[in-house]
Order: sequence, then structure tokens, then C-alpha cells
Amino acid sequence: MRDPLPFRRILVYKNFFSSLFCLLFLLVPDVMGWTEEEKVLYEGDSLYHHIRVSEVDGYRYLSFNRTRGSQSAVNIRDPYELKFPYTRASFVVPAFLDRKPESILFIGLGGGTIPKVMGRYYSDVRIDIVEIDPDVTKVAKRFFFFEPLFLLFCR
Repeated sequence: MRDPLPFRRILVYKNFFSSLFCLLFLLVPDVMGWTEEEKVLYEGDSLYHHIRVSEVDGYRYLSFNRTRGSQSAVNIRDPYELKFPYTRASFVVPAFLDRKPESILFIGLGGGTIPKVMGRYYSDVRIDIVEIDPDVTKVAKRFFFFEPLFLLFCR
């Protein structure tokens, strides 16, 4: 009978290098595809967050609490483009409803990209947004082309 150990070693090496590549991809996102240097447009502390807005390659990014990840992104040439997969996925649920929604509620605004695009495609549907941090709302209006008709604040 043949010893399966060499096959186990191959699988371990394959999994190790796959994991290493994924880890590098997650830890170094600014190297992947960015051609120009990141420009910080705004940075400040609110009661709830450290808010940072930066711009790279025609996209603006919103980050909270000095993390490397971004909560929102907007294409400054096409503000209705949804850059992140999770933002595009938000349109899956309404597509499977038997009828158009009567209202939509968002808890948290971020850069306002999803509510802005939902408002474009569901212009006759009531869209409510609850955001606890007024500074986030100011940043969404100033940097992310967000124009609320009505915004609920919770304190």
C-alpha cells in the first residue's frame, strides 16, 4: 500500500500558499490595482467615530476608527456606481419580492451610497435612514454626493 503522506504535504503546502495569498490581498489592498497615491480629503473625530475620507483613482472611500477597511466608496465620475459587492448584493432582495416594497429602512448611513442608488431605482418608495452620528451625515453630503430628503437622527 502506498504512503499517502506526500499527498498530505502537497495539500498542506497548497493551503498554506493559498491562505498566504489571501492574507496578503486583505492586508495590502492599496497595492492591488491602485495606480495613484491616496489623498486624504477629510479626517476628524466625532462623538462615535474617527472619520476618514480618502481618494484614490477617482474613488472616494469612507473609513471609521482608523481601520484599513472602507465602509463606503463612491466613483466621483459616476456617483451611482456601486463599487463593493455587498452594496450590489443589496438589490437582490427587492428583486425577489412579489411586489415593489412600500418602504425601505436603513440603519446607519455610511457614505449613503446604497440609499442614494435605491432612491434612483425606487423613486416612489419611502426610504428612511436612521443615523446616530450627525458628522457621518455631513461627510456623506459633502464627499459622497448624498442628498437626503429626510433623515432621522437617533440619540
